[in-house]
Parts: sequence; C-alpha cells; structure tokens
Amino acid sequence: MLGMRRLAGLLGPTAAAFWLAAATPDPLWIGAERVLLRCHLERAGLPRGLDPAALEEGLCRGLRDAVARRMGNRLAVRVAEAGDAALVADGSVVLLLHARALPASAIVPDAEGTLVALGLQTARGEAGGPPPSWFAAAPTAARLEEGAVPPSVLEGLAADLLGR
Repeated sequence: MLGMRRLAGLLGPTAAAFWLAAATPDPLWIGAERVLLRCHLERAGLPRGLDPAALEEGLCRGLRDAVARRMGNRLAVRVAEAGDAALVADGSVVLLLHARALPASAIVPDAEGTLVALGLQTARGEAGGPPPSWFAAAPTAARLEEGAVPPSVLEGLAADLLGR
C-alpha cells in the first residue's frame, strides 16, 4: 500500500494538495451530533408591508428544510430558540442566518421590489470547552418573491455550507 508521502510524490505537488484537501474532513463536522439553526432578521428600516415575523420564520423553515435534505438521516436538523442549552452543548453545530431586507432602490436607483441580504455563519461551541470557532460563507442577496426568499436561494446556501 502506498504511503501518503509516496502518493504525494507520484501525484505532483498541485494534485497532491488538491487530493489531500478533498480527503480532509471539515473540522466543523467532526463529532457533530445535531444541527441547530438560529435566524435573525434585522427589523430596522424594513420596507412597508413586510411581515417581519413571517419573513424570519419562512427563512428559518426554508433553510432548515434545505439543510435537512442535504444531511439526509445523518444528523437531526432543527430550529433552536434563544437560550436553548443545546446551542452550547457538545456535538452541536449551530447555523446562524442573518438577514436584512431593504428596498431594491437602495442598491439600484429606480429598481422596484425588496432585496434581502443573507449571511450564514457556523459556530461550534463545546460546553465547558474553548470559545466557539467561527466560520463564515460569502453573503448573498435575493429579491423577495411574494414576501419570501425563493427556495433556490436557501438551497444554494445549504449547498455552499455542506458541499455540492
């Protein structure tokens, strides 16, 4: 059987680095037992006519469903309430979805509709252990359709987080 060094020598430095990176598990998921989701919609400056509670709930539910589909039966995925002890429990991976709705005209003059900027961070904190490790994905934006973010946008966030 080939050793790692011998294999790296046969593949060449670029191919070996790519192969090793692909074969190395993301430390975020090592020992994970559950996925918890927290969502926050910035309520200051919301465009008129938006129901902030419904929008926030829809974002959370949509992302939970997208992540659960990608996880399959590997880990339970649920929305956690503020103060839930599981947020800092061993084995918890926490997804923090931050959202801000603003009129499209704030970005593009004369544009109509509402945009939502979305940022997704992951946290892994262990009870009684070191402080949480923070990782972040690039933010994204989407136009609201009938008061909701299109499911394809939330599917994209889940795909970026969990790999395509």
